[in-house]
Amino acid sequence: MSDPNLHLPPVDSTGAPLMPQNKGPFTFDDVRKKENEVLGGGDVQRSALCISGGGIRSATFALGALQGLADLGILENFDYLSTVSGGGYIGGWLTVWKERKGDIKKVIPELKSSACPVAPGMASKLWCRMPATICIHSHKQ
Repeated sequence: MSDPNLHLPPVDSTGAPLMPQNKGPFTFDDVRKKENEVLGGGDVQRSALCISGGGIRSATFALGALQGLADLGILENFDYLSTVSGGGYIGGWLTVWKERKGDIKKVIPELKSSACPVAPGMASKLWCRMPATICIHSHKQ
């Protein structure tokens, strides 16, 4: 059964996807100009937050790094997010959360390390393994 919300690319008679027709080759300057328009104008240097792989451990580590960047007030300054492997867990989670809220600035107050609950009396070894689960599950909508 097909999903009416799923938009598949048009295909030719053999079932191969039709490629969009370009207006011609694009120069680097063309691409950069369009990128600057999309990112708010101005010819400024852009920055990227890159989250490496390593399975769920890297995702947990990256959550702490994101909390630190939120605490320092610099998380909202990144223009791009690049992830690989386990970093994709937390990068995907952050992207979906940002899209649901509409703006990264609405996510940051809830992402800060002070926003995550600290269970009194919980063993520190156990607590080191739980922040990712607690924070991720506490922000589901």
